[in-house]
Amino acid sequence: MPMNQISKRIYFLIISSLVFPLASTASEINGNLSPVASPLFSFGNYYEALRHVFSKGSQPDVVLTAHILPSMSKEIMVGIRGTPGNYEAFSIVPDQPVQLLVKKREFTLTNTKSDETGSEYKSKPISDSAAQNLIKLWELSITSARYNKNRGVTIDPTLCVFSLRTQWAGIISGEALLPNNSGEIKKLSHAAKFILKVSQGENEKIAIRGLFD
Repeated sequence: MPMNQISKRIYFLIISSLVFPLASTASEINGNLSPVASPLFSFGNYYEALRHVFSKGSQPDVVLTAHILPSMSKEIMVGIRGTPGNYEAFSIVPDQPVQLLVKKREFTLTNTKSDETGSEYKSKPISDSAAQNLIKLWELSITSARYNKNRGVTIDPTLCVFSLRTQWAGIISGEALLPNNSGEIKKLSHAAKFILKVSQGENEKIAIRGLFD
């Protein structure tokens, strides 16, 4: 086997077994990720503003997304779009918190254009192996989600909503509050950080360093 093929094989094994470990059982996930509607389908002024700012992340070619919604700082949307052999990692980051614009009543759908919102869209190609492992991670976590009555209380929480486009149920989503000690939620949040780094141009092999330590 040629050396470059061996290197690719080794990299694939690293991605599969270390970067996105999927050997956990459903019982380890239950109660951590809760089923929820995607923010793109929720109601209220804040969610209407999010739909506007993150509009590029709701196109039909988007496979999966993660909405990171902090209570006191800028929201971020990351995701994977495209098809096998042509996947891209993307991120959308507004210049200032959308919730702040809504509270100040500076954001209205009738007079706010995309450029006035100040959101930045970035995208870069991502390998099929990484994209497929991310899809499997999202599918396993979301389909195993259960309603959790005891989510706990945390200071300055960050709400994370993970969504996946499926052929059998359309878009399915699950949410969790960070910080969270669950191993599965940590995997998802680290994977979202990985997508963000790749979308900003960082090499995949470099982007994974330290994420799963």
